[in-house]
Amino acid sequence: MGKGLLALLLLALAAVGCGGAAGTVAPGPTPTATPLPDPAAILRGAAGRVAAAESLGFVLEHPAGATELAPGLLLVRAEGAANAPDKFRVNLELAASGSFLELAVVGIGERAWMTNLFSGEWEAVSAAALPVRWDDFW
Repeated sequence: MGKGLLALLLLALAAVGCGGAAGTVAPGPTPTATPLPDPAAILRGAAGRVAAAESLGFVLEHPAGATELAPGLLLVRAEGAANAPDKFRVNLELAASGSFLELAVVGIGERAWMTNLFSGEWEAVSAAALPVRWDDFW
């Protein structure tokens, strides 16, 4: 058998062994685009889970900086918990005029208590006067 005929036979066998004519590639899977999440659906789902919860706990920390609550009063950290809808506690770490302040608030039903910023003693306050009403979450 001649060298040319042998080369042609080997080429034909290679093409058959690869599943097709020489130089063709079998098609692979077709990529499909992943749809983007729907932010509105995520918020609705989160709101539904919070509404169904009997309790909720949170920690708010600033890796850098703080949140200005009022001119000169900065919220550095907040931590708290609430039991639907009438019991809660919140601990706040604040900064004002270069000083570090801690404030705690506890509420049960329509009654609330807050620590005095200067003495640290607990004082009764009106639950309606608090900036956050936990019953708004439920």
